[in-house]
Amino acid sequence: MRRRQPLCPITVTETRTFIATSLRNQPPYGTSPVVSISILSYNQREYLARAIESVLDQEVDFPCEIIIGDDCSSDGSQDLLREYQARYPHLIHLILHPRRYENEVPGRTNNITNLSNCRGEFTAMLDGDDWYCDPTKLSRQVKMMRAHPELSMCVHDSSIEFAADAIPHIDHRRYSQAFDEPIKTGIETHRKLVLKPGVRWHISSILFRTALLHPFPEWFRDIISADVAIMYILTERGPYYYDDRVMSVRWYGARNWTLSGMYGASEYIQKRIDELKIYRRHLPAICESPRFLHRMGFLYLDKSRRQFEDRNYVDGSVSLAKAVYRLRTKMTPENFRSKIFPAVRRHYRSLISGTYISAANRRSGK
Repeated sequence: MRRRQPLCPITVTETRTFIATSLRNQPPYGTSPVVSISILSYNQREYLARAIESVLDQEVDFPCEIIIGDDCSSDGSQDLLREYQARYPHLIHLILHPRRYENEVPGRTNNITNLSNCRGEFTAMLDGDDWYCDPTKLSRQVKMMRAHPELSMCVHDSSIEFAADAIPHIDHRRYSQAFDEPIKTGIETHRKLVLKPGVRWHISSILFRTALLHPFPEWFRDIISADVAIMYILTERGPYYYDDRVMSVRWYGARNWTLSGMYGASEYIQKRIDELKIYRRHLPAICESPRFLHRMGFLYLDKSRRQFEDRNYVDGSVSLAKAVYRLRTKMTPENFRSKIFPAVRRHYRSLISGTYISAANRRSGK
C-alpha cells in the first residue's frame, strides 16, 4: 500500500496559531500535523468508539491527525470506522485492509503500513481496545519533546483493567507495579532500558519522533512483540523520558491474546525464544544483561513444561537442560524446589515408568 505524501514539509515550528481545545473541535488545519495518532484495530468493534473518543477528547493547541488501520475485521469494525471518518473527515484517515496477510506475524503489515503513513513530527500509538484517560497526555508529551530535542520518545505509567468476563492473570493494576525496582520520573538511556528485566510501560503511553523509526529494520517483521521492538529501536537513537503519571489504560478482554491458551503454547514460546535471539544479534547492549539469559532460561523452562505435559520427554529434557544452563546464576535450592522440580517430577516418573514398561513388553514379545 502506497504511503500518503505530506501536505507540506514537516517543520518544528508552525506559522499558524492554534487555540487549545479538544481535538474533536479542531477545525481543518491545512498544514502538516504535529502529532499523528496511530490506532490499530482487529475485531474490536465494541471497544473502538472508546479508544477514538479518548483521542478526540485530547486538549491540544497544535494540529493532529488520526490514522486508523483495520486488519480486515469481521465484526463490523470497518463500518464503525467509516462512520467516524464521515464525522471527522479532516482528522481521521482510514487504512482498511481487504484481507488477512499470510506467512507473517499477525497484524504486522497493518502495524507497519499505519506507522508509515503517519506524517506528524511526532507519533503516538494506541490499540483499538485501550484508551487515553488523561486529556492532557499529548500536550504534556509534546511539550517535553520540544524542551528536550535529544529525546527519542516519551512514555508514562498506565493503569490496567479487566473485563468482567476476563480472568485476571496478574495482581497489580498499574504497569509500574509489575517490578520490584521503582520507576522514577526522568530521562533514561537505551542501555539502562535493555538491562532492565523488561519494558515497564505500555505502548499506549508512547509518543516518539516519527523520523527516528524509519526505515524499519529487516528483522522487525520477524519479531513477535512489535511494541517492545519499537521502543528498543527508538532508544538506540536517543534517550527517553518516563513520567510516572497515569495517562492511559491497558484493557484485557476475555478474547485478549495474552489471556488466550495460544500465548503459552510451545510453538509460541519458541517464537519468543527466537525473538530474544534476534535481539541478541542486533542489539549489542542487551547481551550485557544477565537478565537476558534469565528471560531466555524461563522461556525454555516454560517450553519444557509444555513438552513434558505433551509426553514429549526427549525434547522436554533438552529444553530443561537449556533452562538450567541459562538460569544457573539463579539456581538456588529454593528456586529449584519452587519453580522447576514440581513441574517435571511427575513427568520424569512417567518417563521412567514408561521406559520400564516398554522394555518389559519388548522382552515378552508384546
